[in-house]
Order: sequence, then structure tokens, then C-alpha cells
Amino acid sequence: MPLSSGYYKGGISIAETKTIQELAREAQREYQRQWRRKNPDKVREMNRRYWEKKAWEKAKEGVKR
Repeated sequence: MPLSSGYYKGGISIAETKTIQELAREAQREYQRQWRRKNPDKVREMNRRYWEKKAWEKAKEGVKR
């Protein structure tokens, strides 16, 4: 519970604390970094499929014109 001086009990500044959403997002980023490090072949395949899809979309766009 914050005190009126802008600090939590124990001397932690309110400005220094992070919201639950920020902490959750940091945890998610760290998990994703670890997963990518452990699964480089899956990351490579996902990237290949992504760019292949983008190339198809661009090709379809060119045909419409």
C-alpha cells in the first residue's frame, strides 16, 4: 500500500515499480527468447513460411492490377 510520500512501505518508489502487465510481457519475451534459442530449426521454418506467404500475397496483388 503506498504511503502519501510516493513510496511503498519499505522505501520502494512507486515510479520504480512495474505493472503486472509489464512484468508479464517481460516474462513472455524471456520465454520466447529461450524457445528460439532451443529451436532454431523451427524458427527458420516459420520465417521461411512467413516470407513465402508474403511473396504469394505480393504476386497476387500484381495480378489484380
